[in-house]
Amino acid sequence: MKKINRTALKAGIICVAMQDSGNAATTPALQAIQEAMPAVAPVLIQNIATVAALFLALAPPIYARLLEVIGKKKIFYIGAVLFFVGGIGPYFFHESIWVILVFRALLGLGGGILTPLATDLVVDFFEGDERNTMQGLVSAIISLSGIMFTALGGWLTGYHWTYCFLAYAVGIIFIVIAAILVPEPDRKAKIAAEEGSETVRAKLPGRVWPFFILLLLYFMAWASITTNGAMVVGGERMADAASIGLMFSGMMVADLVVSVLFGAMFKKLRFNLFPIANILGVVALLMCWKAPSFPVYVASALILGASLGMNMPTIVTKVTQCVPYSAAPKAIGWVFFAVGFGQFLQPIVYGAFGVIGRPAFLVAACICAAVAVVLTLYDRATPVLEQYREAGAVGH
Repeated sequence: MKKINRTALKAGIICVAMQDSGNAATTPALQAIQEAMPAVAPVLIQNIATVAALFLALAPPIYARLLEVIGKKKIFYIGAVLFFVGGIGPYFFHESIWVILVFRALLGLGGGILTPLATDLVVDFFEGDERNTMQGLVSAIISLSGIMFTALGGWLTGYHWTYCFLAYAVGIIFIVIAAILVPEPDRKAKIAAEEGSETVRAKLPGRVWPFFILLLLYFMAWASITTNGAMVVGGERMADAASIGLMFSGMMVADLVVSVLFGAMFKKLRFNLFPIANILGVVALLMCWKAPSFPVYVASALILGASLGMNMPTIVTKVTQCVPYSAAPKAIGWVFFAVGFGQFLQPIVYGAFGVIGRPAFLVAACICAAVAVVLTLYDRATPVLEQYREAGAVGH
């Protein structure tokens, strides 16, 4: 077997992860789009951000099925094409909100393929502390992706709202690099080595499903700031689109910094990171609810970013340590289904009860508080697999 250059491999996986927060390019543009399309209902305008999240959610559950038919390189090419076409398409075709939403759906499908792929590649090629560190790094790169696309989208929106879709043109650079540097993993050999047969088709154990549900609720709460933040800040004339873009970029910076530190934090705190992450989320959302000025929104966004930077790699680590390697793609797929579907549901569920703007932050804080309690208790009652206990992976 050809020896893999570990540095090049890491760089390639990083480039795959750089597409994962692409839907963030439109977040700072939502108020400008609403003003350009005053006859369109606010919920439909919010769906420009959330429909991508919906289709990002729909793709991961079939990710493992695709993997059984075609290799990961082909999966990557399919995801990359969908991401690029869906991202840049609305720049050329933007007369109808429905056309924009169709392109956003394509973007979401592409992201729904690329997002679990980046995380799954870490499971393929890394073990132990190196795997934990790489999971944190992938989460950090997803945050960096969000920073890049959000800042670029906000800056381009300052010229015209349609320009925010041009932000996706930069994705082609990372797509090409990843295609060159990431090899096809030998999954059959690894399954045979760990589980005794190349033909194992592991099912997800029932004990991991509550983690997916709790993650969905967390992201429903977290998405309140992405769907309502720009409208509250912009609607109350606290800041312009470019500044709003920088606010969301700041949230992703906090996510990035904490994610980079995840490996070191996990060694010390293990799964005690769950309550810490969710309590930070509660604090941030309550600050958003009462924020009297733009600087307070910026501070709350930074805290919410730190919450995400802890929660996401911790949940991935927990779930992948609760399932055998052969079931990891399914587990990772359902993790990202929860991430995307939670974001998509937020404006629909809240809108059904007339909760929009500042009140959405209070409701989100209550949800996050409930998740903090239940997730902490359930985590402590759910041990990881024996090999991870032997490696000292449990902190309780």
